[in-house]
Amino acid sequence: MAETGTTTREREKTTALADLIEYAYREVAHFHSMIDKLGYTPADFQTAADLRKIPFMTKDMIQQNISDFVAKEYQRYPKSQKIEVKRTSGSTGKYLKIYWDRHDDIRSLFPLWKMRYRLYGIEPQNHFCTFYTANYKGNKIVEAERELLGSNGRTLGFSKVGLTHERLLEIYEKILEFNPDWFYLQPSVAVLLADLVSEEKLAVPSNLRYIETTGELLTKDCRERISSVFRAPLADMYGT
Repeated sequence: MAETGTTTREREKTTALADLIEYAYREVAHFHSMIDKLGYTPADFQTAADLRKIPFMTKDMIQQNISDFVAKEYQRYPKSQKIEVKRTSGSTGKYLKIYWDRHDDIRSLFPLWKMRYRLYGIEPQNHFCTFYTANYKGNKIVEAERELLGSNGRTLGFSKVGLTHERLLEIYEKILEFNPDWFYLQPSVAVLLADLVSEEKLAVPSNLRYIETTGELLTKDCRERISSVFRAPLADMYGT
């Protein structure tokens, strides 16, 4: 029975892979052109090992030809109305636009929220402070406002532009007033706040019980500086 079950699972994986390749060839211009140029057909990709036939892609290839990576069905109504355009944080210096089906975008966050709750007791309704470079209006990236209260009052965000000492003091006063349950921010910004608290002998938000860093490399020194000041568990999230 176990042997039959394993065979069934392998068959399901093979079918799923074949369906994915067929879809990519039919709907995504980049993969259609690439498979043709290589002299293959979708039927030539039946196992994971067959994927070695596909050359590596670079981020630049995607950035320079983003429309070639968006499925045709999502470039037409009604699915074009279901697209969410997000962007990576740009850890390497260049951000990447990400096109999501709105339903899949929501589903993709479930494992992260489960882990936040299981390890740190953080739930979606908890209040948090964050820092951003740009904001979204619909599917367009727009210049960041200095600060933004969002998600029905759950989120207080601040622009990373112009973080002078005076501006940081102004921001931190608002953070204390907001009294978040957690921070979601870049290591460099967390260090700026930690240093500010130390230098000015400021209070730590009484509700703060978790810090999540993202978007940059978190060094051991940064982790220690942030943790020693805010005295809250710190996790580093790579949100590719």
